[in-house]
Amino acid sequence: MTTPMKVLEKNKKKKPQSVETLFRNALRSNLELTALADSKASILISVNGFILTVIVTASGLQMNHPLMVYPFIAIIITALGSISFATKAIQPRYKEHLIKKKHQENYQSILYFQDMASLTPEAYLTQAKEVILTTEATQENILKHLHILGAEIKIKYRWLRQAYNIFAVGLILSMILVVYALLNMTPEGL
Repeated sequence: MTTPMKVLEKNKKKKPQSVETLFRNALRSNLELTALADSKASILISVNGFILTVIVTASGLQMNHPLMVYPFIAIIITALGSISFATKAIQPRYKEHLIKKKHQENYQSILYFQDMASLTPEAYLTQAKEVILTTEATQENILKHLHILGAEIKIKYRWLRQAYNIFAVGLILSMILVVYALLNMTPEGL
């Protein structure tokens, strides 16, 4: 028969492993979300760059009708806007832009690259040794690191969402302008 004390002892042994698993999964998830955002932004930049190339090339062929100017301008503005916002999504940021100023004091993690890089090698080793001596200090640094990564991901996805919104609305507007221009062209203008 299992006593409550044995269950408590068993759970105490499992706790460090479950905490490690939690940290490992949280870090993996954050890194995957970051890579996904960067990948989507890169795809959006490539697609819009291709659209710009095609539109600029095609504009020389189809600009013989004044109504076709508007769809071309709309798609160019759409592509440039989408590229701009997608670029903001993948733009590197300083921690000062991720964490509110009132929270920045003493909010450092030896795991976060900007905090790590601001230290001399000797200072980094000293701080790292201090952190790994206790489970609490280690977990605190991991939690801070995860929080900073989460703040970065939030900003990336906000910019990415705007880039996709501009892309979608701009394409719809451009197609409406194309249809309008085609419907209002005379047979000689085609």
